[in-house]
Amino acid sequence: MSALLDALVQRRREQSLEYHEYLKQIAKLAKLVADPASSRSYPPAINTSGRRAMYELVAEDENSALTLDDAIRRSAQDGWRVSRFKLRRIELAIAEVIDPEIVSPTDVLEVAKHHSEY
Repeated sequence: MSALLDALVQRRREQSLEYHEYLKQIAKLAKLVADPASSRSYPPAINTSGRRAMYELVAEDENSALTLDDAIRRSAQDGWRVSRFKLRRIELAIAEVIDPEIVSPTDVLEVAKHHSEY
Protein backbone atom coordinates (compact mmCIF):
# COMPACT_ATOMS: atom_id res chain seq x y z
CA MET A 1 0.00 0.00 0.00
CA SER A 2 2.77 2.44 0.85
CA ALA A 3 4.38 1.82 -2.54
CA LEU A 4 1.10 2.75 -4.21
CA LEU A 5 0.83 5.89 -2.12
CA ASP A 6 4.46 6.86 -2.82
CA ALA A 7 3.96 6.43 -6.57
CA LEU A 8 0.78 8.49 -6.44
CA VAL A 9 2.43 11.31 -4.53
CA GLN A 10 5.41 11.28 -6.91
CA ARG A 11 3.13 11.53 -9.95
CA ARG A 12 1.27 14.42 -8.30
CA ARG A 13 4.55 16.21 -7.68
CA GLU A 14 5.46 15.83 -11.32
CA GLN A 15 2.13 17.52 -12.15
CA SER A 16 1.10 14.61 -14.30
CA LEU A 17 -2.20 14.38 -12.43
CA GLU A 18 -4.88 16.97 -12.15
CA TYR A 19 -5.85 17.74 -8.59
CA HIS A 20 -9.37 16.32 -8.97
CA GLU A 21 -8.02 13.03 -10.35
CA TYR A 22 -5.42 12.96 -7.59
CA LEU A 23 -8.16 13.21 -4.93
CA LYS A 24 -10.12 10.39 -6.60
CA GLN A 25 -7.12 8.11 -6.49
CA ILE A 26 -6.39 9.01 -2.86
CA ALA A 27 -10.00 8.15 -1.96
CA LYS A 28 -9.74 4.83 -3.80
CA LEU A 29 -6.52 3.99 -1.95
CA ALA A 30 -8.12 4.90 1.37
CA LYS A 31 -10.99 2.48 0.66
CA LEU A 32 -8.48 -0.30 -0.02
CA VAL A 33 -6.80 0.35 3.30
CA ALA A 34 -10.12 0.47 5.18
CA ASP A 35 -11.51 -2.69 3.56
CA PRO A 36 -8.77 -4.98 2.20
CA ALA A 37 -11.35 -7.55 1.10
CA SER A 38 -12.54 -5.15 -1.57
CA SER A 39 -9.13 -5.20 -3.23
CA ARG A 40 -9.60 -8.84 -4.21
CA SER A 41 -12.52 -10.70 -5.60
CA TYR A 42 -13.59 -13.71 -3.58
CA PRO A 43 -16.23 -16.30 -4.46
CA PRO A 44 -19.65 -15.45 -2.98
CA ALA A 45 -19.41 -18.15 -0.30
CA ILE A 46 -16.14 -16.71 1.00
CA ASN A 47 -17.92 -13.91 2.83
CA THR A 48 -16.25 -13.60 6.25
CA SER A 49 -12.74 -12.71 7.33
CA GLY A 50 -12.17 -16.24 8.67
CA ARG A 51 -13.26 -17.83 5.42
CA ARG A 52 -11.08 -15.40 3.45
CA ALA A 53 -8.10 -16.38 5.61
CA MET A 54 -8.78 -20.09 5.03
CA TYR A 55 -9.25 -19.47 1.30
CA GLU A 56 -5.86 -17.80 1.06
CA LEU A 57 -4.26 -20.47 3.24
CA VAL A 58 -5.33 -23.32 0.95
CA ALA A 59 -4.15 -21.65 -2.26
CA GLU A 60 -7.56 -20.21 -3.17
CA ASP A 61 -9.43 -23.52 -3.23
CA GLU A 62 -13.02 -22.62 -2.32
CA ASN A 63 -14.15 -26.15 -1.42
CA SER A 64 -11.17 -26.74 0.89
CA ALA A 65 -11.68 -23.37 2.56
CA LEU A 66 -15.36 -24.06 3.22
CA THR A 67 -14.58 -27.58 4.46
CA LEU A 68 -12.02 -26.20 6.90
CA ASP A 69 -14.41 -23.51 8.06
CA ASP A 70 -17.12 -26.11 8.69
CA ALA A 71 -14.74 -28.46 10.53
CA ILE A 72 -13.59 -25.68 12.83
CA ARG A 73 -17.14 -24.48 13.53
CA ARG A 74 -18.41 -28.02 14.21
CA SER A 75 -15.57 -28.98 16.56
CA ALA A 76 -14.99 -25.67 18.37
CA GLN A 77 -16.33 -25.53 21.89
CA ASP A 78 -16.70 -22.52 24.12
CA GLY A 79 -13.31 -21.44 25.47
CA TRP A 80 -11.35 -23.49 22.93
CA ARG A 81 -8.51 -20.99 22.66
CA VAL A 82 -7.34 -21.60 26.24
CA SER A 83 -7.94 -25.34 26.57
CA ARG A 84 -5.34 -27.65 25.08
CA PHE A 85 -7.88 -30.49 24.97
CA LYS A 86 -10.34 -28.39 23.00
CA LEU A 87 -7.54 -27.17 20.74
CA ARG A 88 -6.54 -30.77 20.10
CA ARG A 89 -10.13 -31.68 19.21
CA ILE A 90 -10.19 -28.92 16.57
CA GLU A 91 -6.78 -29.90 15.26
CA LEU A 92 -7.94 -33.50 14.79
CA ALA A 93 -11.09 -32.30 12.99
CA ILE A 94 -8.93 -30.21 10.67
CA ALA A 95 -6.59 -33.15 10.02
CA GLU A 96 -9.58 -35.28 8.98
CA VAL A 97 -10.65 -32.90 6.21
CA ILE A 98 -7.39 -31.56 4.76
CA ASP A 99 -4.23 -33.24 3.53
CA PRO A 100 -1.33 -32.20 5.79
CA GLU A 101 0.84 -31.88 2.69
CA ILE A 102 -1.40 -29.06 1.44
CA VAL A 103 -1.47 -27.16 4.71
CA SER A 104 -0.54 -28.09 8.26
CA PRO A 105 -3.44 -28.44 10.71
CA THR A 106 -1.35 -26.44 13.18
CA ASP A 107 -1.13 -23.56 10.69
CA VAL A 108 -4.89 -23.66 10.15
CA LEU A 109 -5.44 -23.63 13.90
CA GLU A 110 -3.16 -20.62 14.33
CA VAL A 111 -5.08 -18.70 11.68
CA ALA A 112 -8.40 -19.65 13.26
CA LYS A 113 -7.21 -18.39 16.66
CA HIS A 114 -6.92 -14.88 15.26
CA HIS A 115 -10.47 -14.71 13.94
CA SER A 116 -13.16 -14.00 16.47
CA GLU A 117 -15.87 -15.68 14.39
CA TYR A 118 -14.58 -19.11 15.40
